[in-house]
Amino acid sequence: MAWTAPRTWVTGEVVTAALMNTHVRDDLRYLKGLDGGVTIEDDLDIGANLLKTTNLSLKEGTSSIWYLRTAADDAYVSILGNAGQFSIFQARTGTTFIDCRDVDTNYIAGRARDSGSGLVEIFRMVGAADPYFQMTLPQVLTPGTAPGTLVEGHFWYLAADDKLYYKDATANIELVGINAPTRGDVLYRGASNWLNLAKGNAGEFLKQGANDPEWAQGVATREVFFPITGINNTGSLGAVGDFIINILTAGNYCYFNFKTPHDFVSLTHCKVLGIPDGTGTIDWTATTDFAAIGEAYNTNSDSDTANGLAMTDTEIEEVDISAAFTALAAEDYVGVKFLVDAVGTLTSYRVIGLVLRYT
Repeated sequence: MAWTAPRTWVTGEVVTAALMNTHVRDDLRYLKGLDGGVTIEDDLDIGANLLKTTNLSLKEGTSSIWYLRTAADDAYVSILGNAGQFSIFQARTGTTFIDCRDVDTNYIAGRARDSGSGLVEIFRMVGAADPYFQMTLPQVLTPGTAPGTLVEGHFWYLAADDKLYYKDATANIELVGINAPTRGDVLYRGASNWLNLAKGNAGEFLKQGANDPEWAQGVATREVFFPITGINNTGSLGAVGDFIINILTAGNYCYFNFKTPHDFVSLTHCKVLGIPDGTGTIDWTATTDFAAIGEAYNTNSDSDTANGLAMTDTEIEEVDISAAFTALAAEDYVGVKFLVDAVGTLTSYRVIGLVLRYT
């Protein structure tokens, strides 16, 4: 039955059973909930007392805290009203869960205030065929110390050296050993972890060291080999082992024609390679002509010469003729004449080719 507004009795009024039943008995039944749900039309003030169900109680704590407790008082949810704090306490042996609805694609999201924009999503836990935890915004690891007891799967940012670590089954793996990285640093794998190679200086190039990459001065060198192009009428071709050679005795010469590579910047050296027949010294002279397309063939003419260059029988030797290439440029066409002026105690100098090294 419904609630009846309490009757105001007046002096001399006869109290009947019907009136008592309507205004006392029936309203008491309503307040006890014997005839249906109770509707509260104003605040229910229980002071510091408990509001109880069979197994739970709701009570006001200190500092504006509300507690929802179990009957055994060994687990509770607390809400700190004036600080927006939400806590779950579990004293008994077992597991405490924060669950989203048991339906695929349903999720629980965590939000925080983005200054000037209001609440924005930070993370979510998503139900799916393979449930997952999603960081909606970037994660920030606060530098600290390593966990007290490390177990496999721990991941932390160590403040002492500003590095990220991961604990696997056997060791602490330094994931990224980058300390104060700057623009231009290069990430590479060290002996057991990732490291950063600080950026080099302008003009340096990256090269492989014995184990790790390193910066080196200048630019990387390149090398190209040219075999003999031609011989004079008194020279002769032959072979030493499986090397084809041009046999030069005193007064004999040979020629080389080649094009300077398109990536040529500067000459490191240019050398005539050969195998001496005998041990001793030779005197030699090199002359050159070189020019680009559209220029006279002898736009650049140069020479180099030396006497008494020591040689050892059957060894591959080098004659450095680099000084004969002043102003050599990329894509120049080059003609070289190499003359043996004297062979001394050698029988001959057997030329196998010319090597050009450049940057």
